[in-house]
Amino acid sequence: MTGIECDKCGYVTQSEDDHRVNEKGEYLCLDCYAGCTDEMSLEDFDDLILTQGKHRVTWEYIGEGWSGDYDPNDPEDTPLLRFSCDEFGAVDPDNDASPWEWYQMDDASYCTRLPVTTPTRHLARAAAIILEAIRDVNYKKELERLSWFCPEDFTATAS
Repeated sequence: MTGIECDKCGYVTQSEDDHRVNEKGEYLCLDCYAGCTDEMSLEDFDDLILTQGKHRVTWEYIGEGWSGDYDPNDPEDTPLLRFSCDEFGAVDPDNDASPWEWYQMDDASYCTRLPVTTPTRHLARAAAIILEAIRDVNYKKELERLSWFCPEDFTATAS
């Protein structure tokens, strides 16, 4: 099987389980079927949180653009996404009965070159890469490198 192309965004799924047919008979990837399209706007973006074990990655828009704060009056500016990494751990590590909470990891929050219009499936792929990186005790340099994610990293021709 060579894959099924989404009629809305062009994404090619590799399994029949990875697409749905809408009421118009169009084949849609799961993102488009769920209403997440490549045309998400600044107002449409909600935080996206992906969790794996005791780590989680949050994609959020906090008002950043190419030169600091996003300037909607500047046609060259773009609202950019930030990722932040958290770890689940005991409030008091020395007390076995201590409750557990999510804590922001040190040096693990970076603005990227990914706009708020980035498709959910691309953010999920990027989060998987980030989750792998933070498993290493010396994750800071790798997260700095990953902050350079851009939309071209997720096209079919990217290697």
